Amino acid sequence: MANYKEQFEKALNMRIKEVTPWYNSVSQKLQSAFSKINLDKELTEEGKQKRRMQLQQSARKQLLKDAIEMKRQRNEILDQAIAEAKEVADKPVELPSDGDQARFKRNLTKFQTDLMLTNRFDQAMRKLNEFTDQHVSSQYHAEELAAVYPTIIQTSLGVAEEPGKAKSELSSKFDEINTALVPEDVREARSTIESAEREKEAPLFGLAVTNHVRGLLGQDIANNLNNPEGYLTVLEAQEADDDDGKYKGGNYKWMKSYSHKTK
Repeated sequence: MANYKEQFEKALNMRIKEVTPWYNSVSQKLQSAFSKINLDKELTEEGKQKRRMQLQQSARKQLLKDAIEMKRQRNEILDQAIAEAKEVADKPVELPSDGDQARFKRNLTKFQTDLMLTNRFDQAMRKLNEFTDQHVSSQYHAEELAAVYPTIIQTSLGVAEEPGKAKSELSSKFDEINTALVPEDVREARSTIESAEREKEAPLFGLAVTNHVRGLLGQDIANNLNNPEGYLTVLEAQEADDDDGKYKGGNYKWMKSYSHKTK
């Protein structure tokens, strides 16, 4: 397996397999810490309330800090996967002779002109199929066609009576060309790059976690858990503005920061 695939799967597993169990462990320890405060007979009710508030404020900030660290680690792994995949995806294409390149570009321009003069989608697909059968026979040809394929799609859809069906046919044709002419390792690398870019935007914490956080630490923390950077700044500013220090909880040993285990 190419190393970039391993890196991508490692990042994927952080979200799918690691984050929720980590949170479950942390929340259990937090709930246990709250229970100890409630059962502490040496504290008055006012003292218990103050300790609970300190504990909650500490936990709210720490959870956001850990969420930031998780995103950083996840994105660092994904960035590495993308960089390594690009080395494969962007490797130089073997070029045909200068004469072949010039002929192909002339034929491609003529095809695009003919396509613009077509007024029916079935005719557009026929011209596309004829062009690919006659002139597209290497990765170079496939790459050159791919560069103008958005225009081909736009022109063809403009004369389609059923745009949804037409788009599906055009997509299938594009996949057919790439499967046949673009090397498998290049296609896999490009697919991984697209998947990794999407994964960077995927929320780390699922609905089950955010719902639990809502009840344990508040709606605001739940709402900002997947985009914690800005809200942590808000909380720290609120703490700095607090004159009596009642929100300045200590370092609670129950809260162990997240750390991704690398092999």
